[in-house]
Amino acid sequence: MEFFIIFLFGLCFGSFANVLIDRLPHGEDVFGGRSRCDHCKEDLRWFELIPIFSFFIQGGRCRRCQKKLSLQYPLVELATGIVFLFLGHLVVNVTSLYQFVQGVGPFLIGLSLLVIFVSDFKYE
Repeated sequence: MEFFIIFLFGLCFGSFANVLIDRLPHGEDVFGGRSRCDHCKEDLRWFELIPIFSFFIQGGRCRRCQKKLSLQYPLVELATGIVFLFLGHLVVNVTSLYQFVQGVGPFLIGLSLLVIFVSDFKYE
């Protein structure tokens, strides 16, 4: 059960990683403002922001303008979930959620490296 929760945390942090990847290189605020479509710039609603599931439920397209969304979004979310599982199993050796909270450092480092990698790949 703990590994499932860690995976869900990874998906959520992957969603935030996508915000960092898209906004940091442009000098935008990462904590303010709503997520929006890359094409029509309309704000996304809460049900359009559920990691991985929203992308596939919407067919990989924006609900308003129907343009294709980048595969970056579900791939980064999934990759972050897998990285969190890997770190949770190998680095922290999770047997309880308390140990997971204690081992936040490796997770933040893993998330940071993923954001840097994808940003470099996308913008350089």
